[in-house]
Amino acid sequence: MLCQLGTTNSVIAIFNKKTKKAEIVKTPSGDEFVPSFLGVDDNNHFIFGEEARLQSLKKPKYVVSKSKRKLGERWSYSIGEKKYKNEEVIAKIIYRLRQYAEL
Repeated sequence: MLCQLGTTNSVIAIFNKKTKKAEIVKTPSGDEFVPSFLGVDDNNHFIFGEEARLQSLKKPKYVVSKSKRKLGERWSYSIGEKKYKNEEVIAKIIYRLRQYAEL
């Protein structure tokens, strides 16, 4: 499994043993690239990707983007009512990408 966490978009691929090539995993909506956004919805459930990007247009305080830029620094974000370390935000994004690969 290969995960490319990008500042703007992320992608995940799986190595195909038969073809000996990496194949990009598509999201349930058919997209290959996923916006690197994480947020919470009105029920305080995490949202990710395009859904979080759209939420950022309406409620920017409930969404984080470009967290990769702060990787390695002591940085935290307020998402809704809670604070999260930068590493936690990135881990949640990678976890969601991994879930796509396991579908």
